[in-house]
Amino acid sequence: MGLRALSAGDAARIRRRRRRPCVILAASSRRFQKDGPWGYYTVDETARRYGACPDVETQDGEVAYANVPPAQESRYRDGVLPD
Repeated sequence: MGLRALSAGDAARIRRRRRRPCVILAASSRRFQKDGPWGYYTVDETARRYGACPDVETQDGEVAYANVPPAQESRYRDGVLPD
């Protein structure tokens, strides 16, 4: 396992270099949190195939989640989670 700090624009480099499944953990500092805005909801073609990105890059959560239905509580159903 390797850890590496990435900067803006590195997502394209990750897509080109990785040929096998991987996990990317993203974290941010709180340095500018009181002033905001704090980041972007980005558009990514792979995420788009799974319905996991906004239609346009934005810093507005309401815009980013505009196509996501509201959460609904439900009981656990056997078989929902993989073994």
